[in-house]
Amino acid sequence: MDPKFIPSKIVECAPVGPLSRYIEPYVGLVREQGYAPASVHEHVRVIVMFSQSLQRSGCEIRDLDEAVVERFLCHELKERYPHVWAPAALRRLLAMLRQMGAARDKPTAPQNPAQQLTDDYCRFLLVDRSLSVNTAKAWLPFIEKFLLERFGSGPLKLSKLRATDVTAFVQRHAHRHSPSGARRLVTALRSFFRYLRYKGLIVADLDMTVPKVARWALSSLPKPLPAVEVQRVLDCCDKTTSTGRRNYAMLLLLARLGLRAGEVAGLNLEDIDWESARITIHGKGGVWDSCRCRQTWAKPLRSICTATARDVRVAGFSSETALLTSGSPSCTRSPRSCGVR
Repeated sequence: MDPKFIPSKIVECAPVGPLSRYIEPYVGLVREQGYAPASVHEHVRVIVMFSQSLQRSGCEIRDLDEAVVERFLCHELKERYPHVWAPAALRRLLAMLRQMGAARDKPTAPQNPAQQLTDDYCRFLLVDRSLSVNTAKAWLPFIEKFLLERFGSGPLKLSKLRATDVTAFVQRHAHRHSPSGARRLVTALRSFFRYLRYKGLIVADLDMTVPKVARWALSSLPKPLPAVEVQRVLDCCDKTTSTGRRNYAMLLLLARLGLRAGEVAGLNLEDIDWESARITIHGKGGVWDSCRCRQTWAKPLRSICTATARDVRVAGFSSETALLTSGSPSCTRSPRSCGVR
């Protein structure tokens, strides 16, 4: 066991029970996700205590489920070692055990009619219409809310849908979203009603009854900052710290190249050609493009990304990400997790 991530005194102080041989695979998993050694120590401490509890109760690994984890958190760990990391660590451990086949898969609850229809519609979007997963995820919550408010968890009487149901739903929810969110709401409803008509589940063309969202030309375009204010924002970054250097690099890309937040978050080191000062941008819809950087700010960007990569190697991790999150990482990068809003 790597003493940097698994303190020997934690494991050797007492028998750790049935989870002992799964500690190293768990540590390998969280190391790949970028957790610091100090955080991994706390995860291992909680897992050892959980394993000892399983040994005392005689619970086997194949019987592990969310109920067993919840009992441990509420009745044992709460009295001995309360910590905010424990629930997430044990959920991650249980998911790993299920993936390895050591624990039973989570039983799937029977779906109600609304959930079944939503799943069928999602498959239609992904397979028949070839839409992206992100688009389907953005639309489905609106459809689920509409069906829940209209039919609850009971049977779907789609033939009773009327135009008043559609307009009332839009009027109730459109003002709770931004202009772009409201347009996403009505777009999702139109697509869903066309799907119902295509499948023969409704007769009327309800997509024609979905109200439009007002959109004035150029009203959504943000006002540009003057060059002086942009420089003031850049000067606020503390380039003596890794987080400050990362923030400076992100702001530099946003200000000089006009990149989207997701494009900055998805930038990898291999996307940057330092010799020719060009950056490959992975845009929306899988489209990529290449743009040229000015040498005046390409040099500081290079030094920042090089320092970031060096800090990652010193910490014992391997990453090709150009701009890393400063907090506990998630499995996938998002603009918000990388600090871009």
